[in-house]
Amino acid sequence: MITMARALKETTIHAELIQSGNIMERMSREIRQASDIISISANDLVLDAGSGKTIEFKLVGSDVQLWDTSTNIGNLNSPNIIVTALTFTQIITTKGKAVKIVLTIRPINDASGNIQDFYNTIVLRGSY
Repeated sequence: MITMARALKETTIHAELIQSGNIMERMSREIRQASDIISISANDLVLDAGSGKTIEFKLVGSDVQLWDTSTNIGNLNSPNIIVTALTFTQIITTKGKAVKIVLTIRPINDASGNIQDFYNTIVLRGSY
């Protein structure tokens, strides 16, 4: 019984880590659709989404927040996931602009210290 309970807990933790990949997918989609970068820092990215609309991703405590034209839409991570690191890096070439993202998360209820790293580099639509 103890082994089954432990296996269920590990499966649940693994599922939460995999589901958190949705954070990276959402950021990637918004960056790809943006026409330009308004501002970028290590933990904050503001995008020009066109027609006076802005999209912002920022790390606040252990949560990734999504802001749409100065309105907080909410956290992208679930309450069971802690974002331990989020880094944005701007890449500029003669052909266009891109954003490199590094995201590290861990489950809140995992004593074994499992973490999951996500990496992506996204080219902005308006830059090519």
